[in-house]
Amino acid sequence: LLVFVDFYEEVSSSVNAAAVFCVRESVYGRPVVGVVHINPNNLQLAPSVLQSFIGTLVHEMGHMMYFHTALFKNYYTNNTKFETVTRVVDGEDQVSYKLTMPKLLAAARDHFDCDTLASVSLENDNKATSHFEKLYFGTESMSPVNTGVTSITAMQMSLMEDSGWYKVDYNKAEFLWYGYKAGCKIFNTFCDTSLPEYCPRAGAGSCTKDYTSKTVCTASSYTPGCVIPFYKNDQNCVRTYGLKTKSDIETTGPDSRCFNAWNYTNEERR
Repeated sequence: LLVFVDFYEEVSSSVNAAAVFCVRESVYGRPVVGVVHINPNNLQLAPSVLQSFIGTLVHEMGHMMYFHTALFKNYYTNNTKFETVTRVVDGEDQVSYKLTMPKLLAAARDHFDCDTLASVSLENDNKATSHFEKLYFGTESMSPVNTGVTSITAMQMSLMEDSGWYKVDYNKAEFLWYGYKAGCKIFNTFCDTSLPEYCPRAGAGSCTKDYTSKTVCTASSYTPGCVIPFYKNDQNCVRTYGLKTKSDIETTGPDSRCFNAWNYTNEERR
């Protein structure tokens, strides 16, 4: 794979980077040439945000190599199974996709602990269909917006293998707390706040399931009608540069953890 990298100031001001494949191999259809555009106006290399920037580049490489609606139909194996779903929103057709590739589906069933899961949903926003659905995949690195420390999961790696273009080492898969063993309930009920993946209201603070980061419940354009916990790189407890704090009793390190407490003064969980 030949990758060109350039600085491209005409990228939207809200976009840190973008990538696209340019040439596909003639027999197997695998992308062999691509370009990554980096927006220099948003480029930050401070230690506290460097991990996020690296995560963005990894995300864009995923689009270039295998994770794009324009590539699914060109997968070399017979596993190119996806469904197109069209609905009308504000008078316009909105297209989304559901993937049923066998290795991806098996990995998703295992992650969510839902044996009856029939397909894996992609984002239903017309501008972001080449991403996992944010409501279900949270901080998976191929979700549409970076809301913290992202994970390259066994689900994403399974999709790579389903393409027929790559062999992967599943020992390198990263754990994703979001949706882990949530059961079919996460799909069968809309934003059920009895699940830790969803919040009763915006602004509430808490911790991730693994207690390594603080979270803030946030409404997003990718989760309409639903509030989910976001966490940012400056709210990570285990990294040296991971926590912005004004408290004298907080510190970071590999053994540091977030914990929930109740502030009886303003009845807010911290």
